[in-house]
Amino acid sequence: MNPERTLFSLVVIGMIATCFFYGDYWKKKQLPQPSDNGAETENHELARENERLREELAQARSLLSGAPYPIPEELITFVEKDLGLVFLKTPLAQLGTASDLRHASERNLELAYGKDGLGMMERTWELLGALPAGQNLQSLWVQSETTGARGIFDIEDSKIILAEDYRAGNPLDTGNLVRLLARQLLAQNFPKTSWAHEDEWNAWKATTQGAAINVQARFLRRKGTPKAINRQREDLLSQLPPAIQSLANFPYLEGHDYVQKHYLESRAALLGIFKETPRATYTIIRPDNPTPPRTPLPVRKEGQHGNRMGALGLRTLLDPLFGMDLANHFAREWRNDDYTYSDDQLIWYLKLSSPKIASDFLTEFQNSALPILKNNQLGREITIAAEGARITFTNRPHKK
Repeated sequence: MNPERTLFSLVVIGMIATCFFYGDYWKKKQLPQPSDNGAETENHELARENERLREELAQARSLLSGAPYPIPEELITFVEKDLGLVFLKTPLAQLGTASDLRHASERNLELAYGKDGLGMMERTWELLGALPAGQNLQSLWVQSETTGARGIFDIEDSKIILAEDYRAGNPLDTGNLVRLLARQLLAQNFPKTSWAHEDEWNAWKATTQGAAINVQARFLRRKGTPKAINRQREDLLSQLPPAIQSLANFPYLEGHDYVQKHYLESRAALLGIFKETPRATYTIIRPDNPTPPRTPLPVRKEGQHGNRMGALGLRTLLDPLFGMDLANHFAREWRNDDYTYSDDQLIWYLKLSSPKIASDFLTEFQNSALPILKNNQLGREITIAAEGARITFTNRPHKK
């Protein structure tokens, strides 16, 4: 047995022994006493003993944190068989603190958006009206990823970090480990650590997370366990801006359905979406027409920050303004977009499927969204125009 497993075994034995002696101590303290004399002293001793045991358990968890976690072979076999792949390296997991989970989430975001990219995205989404002013986008994202989480997948290191109080015998905790194993298996076979823009990142994330969620669901069904729902996460999302809710739920809804469709079709179809994951969320939103025509848009100038919202970003922007039905309609008619940002000026180019759709979009935006944006962003010059099937939206400070 290697040193890490020896340490793990000793600590677990120590925790079990601690719980046993605590239970024995508690039982003895519950025996009838000849009188009430000394009750206050007795309660004080119990409180001291309880605090001591809490400290010992905390120390045991601290020892376990960061140590390799032994993954049951049956879980590895299940995930490999379910996805039709094999681990190229021994699956790696470790226990971590809440701080470790948050740090892994932050690393994932930096990998996807760059060191300052999320801050830029935060400002551009404010100017588009998709995010209320004064929000910390990174903090909101980390909260949505880690609140109530039983573990997280570190993309760059291809490593699973489990909550330090992970319960090996708990079906729901085990199901979460299965989900994370699926992420690790896909990462080993189809590694990817860079994305051209936020739309490609959202599409990749929806595909890989959607696949892992499906594997978890099949495992729980096999064990006769109800579907796992993170109530803490659901409660948190209900309090966050609609844009965060939309992006966070995309893998659980359309991502899940997109992968499930290919899983039911054939093993070849399933592996195909992992070999070449969608580069646009449009592909997931419109599986009936997965490849929109490539329409050139203006190239951003040197020094300008730019990105692509994609069909998901468009729907996320429009949902609070137009309602879900109309937002879905225009998202399905998305063909391309690009936004540039510099000197606190945003220019967003959007290509829709036809001049008629672009005209409808312009009318709706001018009637529903533009008055709200201008009212909420005083001191700024906000315009929108259509030319053929292309929309141009501009938001800049008023000229002095």
